[in-house]
Amino acid sequence: MGPTRKKRESTKRVNRNMLALVFLLLASSMFGAYQLYWQPKQKKQEARAALEKADRLLGQNRQQEAADGYREATALDPSLAQAWNSLAVIEVSGQRMQEALPFFDEALELDANFFEARVGRAIAYEGLGRFLEAESDYKKALSLRPNFGGVHYNLGYLYQQQGLYRDAESHYQESLRLLPNLLQGLANLGAVYDLQQDPGKAVATYKRALAAHPNEGPIYARLGKSYMKLQDYQRARTAYLRAIELDAVDALIYYDLGVISEQTD
Repeated sequence: MGPTRKKRESTKRVNRNMLALVFLLLASSMFGAYQLYWQPKQKKQEARAALEKADRLLGQNRQQEAADGYREATALDPSLAQAWNSLAVIEVSGQRMQEALPFFDEALELDANFFEARVGRAIAYEGLGRFLEAESDYKKALSLRPNFGGVHYNLGYLYQQQGLYRDAESHYQESLRLLPNLLQGLANLGAVYDLQQDPGKAVATYKRALAAHPNEGPIYARLGKSYMKLQDYQRARTAYLRAIELDAVDALIYYDLGVISEQTD
């Protein structure tokens, strides 16, 4: 074989080797593209499917299975704030407030404006007696949705627990502006008036509650007690008897009825 032929054969081998190398590089780059694009995209789709399945399970009150699904979703895509929040909600529903906090923290780290997670974490803090942190989260939630009556109610109750009756009154009133017939809001506002030694306003509030909820025995019982403070014994007696008819009975009602009998005999 002459030098020229050998050179041609050598050139062919080099070309074949170069071609193989090009194919290898192309294959490698395609695999890299799959790793960088297709695989994460597929994982996100799988995470979304796991999240939706968990939501359905939670809707069926299958909480443990739902929790497993939410964990699967967060393992596939840790950026799913909704899945972290749902894990927290399951913990709160089981009164496991401390266990819920890390999940709420994850959700809010991903989305500081996640309203439901903000309210949920406030509820968890409140359940743990961490009132200042609860107050902060409720206020941040209201900065996101200032006309959400339920959060005003929750904040009012938080203040009531601490004896901050003026602040509680303000938020109960705002909750009732937004949700005029909210029974617990009316009941608690009446209680706050009683606690501030203003039974007249308490009576008006309880009567407003009964106009919207006429068969609420505990409200009749509270109304009777407020009338007793006003020494309006006949109206107190009428309210107490209606409370008894509705099975809202406690020892104080019978004690007060005895006092009324003595006062009116």
